[in-house]
Amino acid sequence: MICATRCLGSFVMALCLCAIAPAQQASTTAPVSSEDQAALQRLAEEFYAAYAQEDLTRFVNVWSRRSPEREAARTRMQQQFDSYEQIAVQQVEVRRADRVGERVKALLAIEVSAIDAKTKKPPAGFGKTLRVMECVKEDGAWRVWRFVPAVDDLAATLAGLKSDEERWRAVAAALA
Repeated sequence: MICATRCLGSFVMALCLCAIAPAQQASTTAPVSSEDQAALQRLAEEFYAAYAQEDLTRFVNVWSRRSPEREAARTRMQQQFDSYEQIAVQQVEVRRADRVGERVKALLAIEVSAIDAKTKKPPAGFGKTLRVMECVKEDGAWRVWRFVPAVDDLAATLAGLKSDEERWRAVAAALA
């Protein structure tokens, strides 16, 4: 049972790593320039610096004004600030970034810790994780459009494909 759990965990992690794979969208997906990669890294660092400093205004300012998720993200972040203290960000790394139409999907490897404000203990759900930050360029600067766990983005990508064959090809291409 332990081996099966570890194998499944490894498989899920491998799938997460391919969360922003060019799933049958080769004509609309392309790598970003090194300049954009660096700008996305700075955006991710700014995003998490605002989080660690519990600066809601700064956090909201990195989001696109046109993002349909901006207000919900602001509300979730305020709830996080109310629930946790000693938020610390140990790692923020853009592992991969691909242009998909007008937007860019960046796979982030992050490590965050915090203390639950009520229990004074480390809460579940923190630590090392992968996130997808979808970004759009506004007024010459990258802004956050969408921010989700990598596994959720992968599930949406695979669900959007038309056949199991396409899904398997997308997974195989991402793992290659």
